[in-house]
Amino acid sequence: MTSPQVAKRARANTAGDDHTQLTEISIPTQEQLKILTTDRVVELLQMASMKHADVNAMVLNAIQSAQDERRNRVIDFDYHSKSIWKTINVTYRSMKGSRQYDIAFDVAGEISSTISSIAARCVEFPNPRNRRSGLETLRKIGKTICLSSNDTLGHEVQQQFQSDPCLENAMCDIVSEMSAQEKEDICNEAMGSESLIAKLEELAKLAESCCVFEGIGEVLDLLRGEEVEGGSQDESEEEGYDEDEDEDGHEHGHEHGHENDIY
Repeated sequence: MTSPQVAKRARANTAGDDHTQLTEISIPTQEQLKILTTDRVVELLQMASMKHADVNAMVLNAIQSAQDERRNRVIDFDYHSKSIWKTINVTYRSMKGSRQYDIAFDVAGEISSTISSIAARCVEFPNPRNRRSGLETLRKIGKTICLSSNDTLGHEVQQQFQSDPCLENAMCDIVSEMSAQEKEDICNEAMGSESLIAKLEELAKLAESCCVFEGIGEVLDLLRGEEVEGGSQDESEEEGYDEDEDEDGHEHGHEHGHENDIY
């Protein structure tokens, strides 16, 4: 009589389901990864890239995509100049002079922070259109400060910028990031009230009359490719500025200024 065969016990599939399950359990969740500091994540990615070619390829592709996104991102900074104009000329207009005086330092500080952030974002997102928009917006902010000195707030803000060079520094930072072709394009624009170089020259004359933004001449020198040595007197002084006309040739008043005067 043939004895029954003993069923053999199945051997564990170490390369199959058990391995997959173990791997899935071992993968950290996004919440767990968030515990790590940025520096530690960077360190681990670099180590993994050195040991695994496929990881290295993924990391390099991700870096390239991020760089392309930054270069291609276009930012319109113009709303900053409109907001600052409104803050100086409208928001606190109904306040008494003493209260305007009290808030002037904080308002000037907010303007300085905005100016610095514009320059920083032009560096972070190095698109030529961003540099152009940033420089134009800073020019408008500067003109707002020059034209808004007929009440306490505007006057005190202007006083703050007699010693605060943040606007000129921000402009120089942006222009320094421009290519030679970008600078040449700005300088060779058709001359007239609408060209950026003419508007910057206008701002230089306004700033001189208000004793603010002493470094605007350096900005113009950088644009023209001239060496900057402690500021300079430039060709902008050859053309007069009619205080009774805005940039479109329309008459305007200077009490509180008009937003259209800045554009």
